[in-house]
Amino acid sequence: MGVKPILFSGSMVRALLEGRKTMTRRVLKPQPGEGFDFLGIYAPGLTAVFSDGNPDNDLTYRLHSRGDLLWVREALDMGHKYGGKAHGFPICTCTYQANAAPVDLTPIGAAQWAGERQRNSIPGIHMPRNLSRLTLEVTEVRVERVQDITARDVSAEGVILPKLSNGLTVYHTGQAQTAFRTLWNSLNEKRGYGWDANPWVVATSFKVHHQNVDAFLAEREAA
Repeated sequence: MGVKPILFSGSMVRALLEGRKTMTRRVLKPQPGEGFDFLGIYAPGLTAVFSDGNPDNDLTYRLHSRGDLLWVREALDMGHKYGGKAHGFPICTCTYQANAAPVDLTPIGAAQWAGERQRNSIPGIHMPRNLSRLTLEVTEVRVERVQDITARDVSAEGVILPKLSNGLTVYHTGQAQTAFRTLWNSLNEKRGYGWDANPWVVATSFKVHHQNVDAFLAEREAA
């Protein structure tokens, strides 16, 4: 079982908290070149293999495995204005930027870490493991093109699908993909992996635990 961090934007953190998001797609890097075909995912260790027909050129990718744990990194608001260390501003509040919930600073070293960050906010990439409040337990992994996403998967990605005039949710694949395309491009188009490029992605499904990963592991060991 692996334990790794995973970064999410504020809107996707809210989707996790609300139970709307149970899947994420991430770009496969490096992308297989022209002439390479996906051969499949092989155990042990869930390895994705691409080949151009010459075994010496095979591309292999180590994927998340079922049962792996991903601890969510997200942005924090520090609750004070930057004044420099010399001013010694206290931490008035420390909250999760996604929903303004207070951060638990009781874990060892958490309060000291927060006190040393004399900034208005902390990007998610810099959030330490002991402040993470969400743990994702991997249940399934697939490799596919981003445009292969289904309407059901769009909903699992946390995208709120449009409603019909009768109040029912749209589950037509084309309409659902249009909604997901906007989200995907906002995160990936500037990096060259936009919807129209149709990159290979890793689609990871998971169960969300509203708990710090170390607390989750300790609870599992005690059970």
